[in-house]
Amino acid sequence: MTGIWVEASELKHAVSVLRKVDDEVVIQIDAYGLLSRCVDAGHALLVQVRISSRTEDTEHKRIGIDLDKVESILRRVEDTRYMQAQVGNAEVRFIHGIHAHSIQTRKLALLRKVPNWQNIEPEVTLKLSGKEFKGIIGNAKDMGDELAIRSYRGTTIQVLDLANRQETYHCDIPDRWVTSSDQEGDEVWSRYSTAYLQDIAEPMIEEDIVTWSFGTARPCEISYVRKGVQVAYILAPRIAD
Repeated sequence: MTGIWVEASELKHAVSVLRKVDDEVVIQIDAYGLLSRCVDAGHALLVQVRISSRTEDTEHKRIGIDLDKVESILRRVEDTRYMQAQVGNAEVRFIHGIHAHSIQTRKLALLRKVPNWQNIEPEVTLKLSGKEFKGIIGNAKDMGDELAIRSYRGTTIQVLDLANRQETYHCDIPDRWVTSSDQEGDEVWSRYSTAYLQDIAEPMIEEDIVTWSFGTARPCEISYVRKGVQVAYILAPRIAD
């Protein structure tokens, strides 16, 4: 078995992120820790989570795991406690203090196929706090199912009622949030589902520092790091009618 040590709060965070996209995922274990990548049923949202952790050997493993069962174990573990996961081909044992829980692994062939991670070439990149990101997305979600983000002599976010050709939400992005821009005088714009963006925002906390990169009619990338957990999403754009 491969032994891994991880803080319970980090594992809880990773599980909460992944469960927004799928309930069963493939976990890769290597000398650097844990890596998981999954895609939603509509292949619109891809998420990648890496937990940097101590491993007792450098044997590489790939296992399938049921996140509902992992979450039920984690509910009884204090956030600050370190846990050991003993990973075998057929089962995973989670040990914390005097307690040990075992769950069976899932057959990899039965799990959803996940595409490789894409390299996004953004035209505009924003950096903002988790509080600010959650505030924008929460307001946008309340007012419609599609968010339009535009950058031309300033960056704005809008929600439009397409049937009535009416703007229902507007937000001017402060210039200090724009950390890079490769646009060459042309307007940069794209449209995204507010439901997917809400799923991305929900596991965030106010103190997270969020990087949001986008370009014209192309996928956007949203990422942040919290303690030993690196989270990154790629969200496909809405296609204009």
